[in-house]
Amino acid sequence: MAKFKINDIELELDIADAETADRVENVIKQVQDDSAKKQFEAKSYSDVIHAVCGIVDRCFDTLFGADTSEKLFHGQQNFRTSMNAFVALTEEVNRQKEELSGQMEGLVAKYSPNRAERRHTAKK
Repeated sequence: MAKFKINDIELELDIADAETADRVENVIKQVQDDSAKKQFEAKSYSDVIHAVCGIVDRCFDTLFGADTSEKLFHGQQNFRTSMNAFVALTEEVNRQKEELSGQMEGLVAKYSPNRAERRHTAKK
């Protein structure tokens, strides 16, 4: 399980676990969809800030447990702080995806037969 920090709060996330990966993908997509929708529907700039911060709060509470957003943001609704936290989350997810992809490629390469070598020995 990988640990990473957002706003000096240590969080644990392991997308190698299928259920966690599924939950993370769904929540991140929901944040993106809801944010775009709220920005379109908002009547004022402050409405957008409230809506997006609430969406990001729910994201962290869903992924890491109730009150995680309170620990991260201390009840404040600051667009920049919320978006920086969301970006840090998505960067951690992408980092873990790349790491897992590299591990998978290494395993596949290790246990896959070398076709060129097989062809060469077959011609003899």
